[in-house]
Amino acid sequence: MRLIAFTAALLGSVSALAAEKPAIRSQSDLPPTRFTFARAPSDVMASPDFITMLPSLRAEGERVLRDYDVQDTALKGQITIGLAAVAVLQSRKADALRLIADYRAIHTKPQSQRLGGLIVDLAAVQLDVPEARRCDVAARHITDLLAGTDPVVMRDQFVGSYGQLQA
Repeated sequence: MRLIAFTAALLGSVSALAAEKPAIRSQSDLPPTRFTFARAPSDVMASPDFITMLPSLRAEGERVLRDYDVQDTALKGQITIGLAAVAVLQSRKADALRLIADYRAIHTKPQSQRLGGLIVDLAAVQLDVPEARRCDVAARHITDLLAGTDPVVMRDQFVGSYGQLQA
């Protein structure tokens, strides 16, 4: 009986802690964050200096996901795939793949669950692969992702999500 009472109290306290997190229902609810740039942000992002900002970007993204109840699934997805991209840029393959899986789990459509974040995913799977084998690894990965899927649905998802890259 004591075990049941203890478990109920523990679950109640965990639920209370989760309920205490401030809610983010839209982008306007995000906490204010400031990053200092020595020059125009677009110049920094297009330069090797951008790498030096990654730890700050990572810390802020992780803080938002940890300390807030992000209810806007699109925003939660943007933060998650952004963190996956940071992980790729920092050569943290395992973290990148975990974050891509988290990103896909947010989606409700099966095709988005398979192909969501594909570009970041392809960069991640190639991180520890010799340059001469990267195309083979990427092709195998896409083949595995598409195995057992409806080709028409996947084609529509691919064109809808990644068709603008051809423009």
